[in-house]
Amino acid sequence: MHRETPNQPERRSTAQDDTTAKHSSRIHDGTAAELGKDTTPAEHGTDTAPAERGTTAGRATTAKHGSSTLDGTVTTRDTDTAQRNVPATATRRTIHPPRSRRRFFGQKMLIASAIIATGLVVGTGFAVQASVSSAAQAAATQRTQQALTDTVTKSAVVANAQNTLSRAERVVRSAQAKVDTTNLSTSVASLGDYGRLDPQTVKNLTVQTEFESQNVQAAADEADRVAAEAAAAAAAKAAADAAAAAQAAAEALAAGNTVDGAKSTAANLASSQYGWGSDQFSCLVSLWQKESGWSYEASNSDSGAAGIPQALPGSKMSSIASDWETNATTQITWGLKYIASSYGTPCSAWSHSQSVNWY
Repeated sequence: MHRETPNQPERRSTAQDDTTAKHSSRIHDGTAAELGKDTTPAEHGTDTAPAERGTTAGRATTAKHGSSTLDGTVTTRDTDTAQRNVPATATRRTIHPPRSRRRFFGQKMLIASAIIATGLVVGTGFAVQASVSSAAQAAATQRTQQALTDTVTKSAVVANAQNTLSRAERVVRSAQAKVDTTNLSTSVASLGDYGRLDPQTVKNLTVQTEFESQNVQAAADEADRVAAEAAAAAAAKAAADAAAAAQAAAEALAAGNTVDGAKSTAANLASSQYGWGSDQFSCLVSLWQKESGWSYEASNSDSGAAGIPQALPGSKMSSIASDWETNATTQITWGLKYIASSYGTPCSAWSHSQSVNWY
C-alpha cells in the first residue's frame, strides 16, 4: 500500500484545480507572514486570478516563477507549458503544509495574543495601583501638612492668649482701686480656660479680653490724670496757703518787733498767762524801758546781756525758742517767766532794780 509523504506533490484533476489554487492562496498568506518574507502571490505560484479565468497567460506566469511551499520547496512548472498553450483545465501541483504544523502556528499566535493581552491587563493594573498609591501618598502628605498647620496655628493662638491674660491681670491689679474692672475680670476668667477651648473660641475671647483690658486701662489712666490734677491743685493751694501764712507771720513778726508791738504782746501774755493787771504792766513797762528801751536788738557790750529783758547771757532765751535773737515775742515770753520765778511780780522786780540798778 502506497503512502504519500507531506512534501510530495499530488496530482489533482482538472475539476479540483481551481479549488486548489484558491486554497493555496490562503496557505500562502499565512506562510508568508510566518517567514517574514516580502513576497507576492505571483512569486509563490498563488496567483489564482489567471487560473480562475482559465487564461493561458496566467498559467504561464505561474509556471515561469514557480510556487513556494511552507518548507521552502519550490515547485516549478515546465516553461514550455506556456509555449504549448496548455488548456485552462491543466493539472496544477500544489504542496500543502502538514495540518499539525498549521495547528501549531495557530496555537503560537493564540499564546502570543494571550501574553500581550495579559501584559496589557497587568500593566494597567500596575498603573492603576501606582495611581492609587500616589493619591494615597498625596492625601497622607496633605493630612500631615494640615496637622502641622493646625499645630502651629493653635500654638500661636495659645501664646497670644497667654500674653493677653498676663497684660489683663496686671491691668486688673493696678486699676481695681480706681475704676470698675468687673467686665475685664469676667473676660479673664473665661479666657483662663483656653486649654479646653477650640482655637476659634480662644481667638474670640482673646479679642474680647484685649478690648476690655484697653477700656479699663484707659479709664484708669483718666482716673490717674484727674487725681494728678487734683493733687496738683491741692499742692498749689497748700503752697499758696503756706506762703500766705509765712507772709502773715513775717508781717506779725515785724509788727511784734516794734516797741508798740512788743508792749502789746507783753500786755496780752501778762494778763492771759499770769493774771497781772494794768498796775503790774505799768511796772513792767518802766523796768524794760530802763533795761533795753523795748528793743529786741538791744545788747550790753560790757556784760553780754541781750534782748528786751537783757538776759545774761542772751542764749538763756533759747529755752523758749531758737529764734530768740530775732523775735521779740520769744524774748518777752522768757522775761515774764524769769520775773515770776525770781520776784513774783513786775512791780517787785522794778523796786529791786531801782535800789541796786539791776534785777
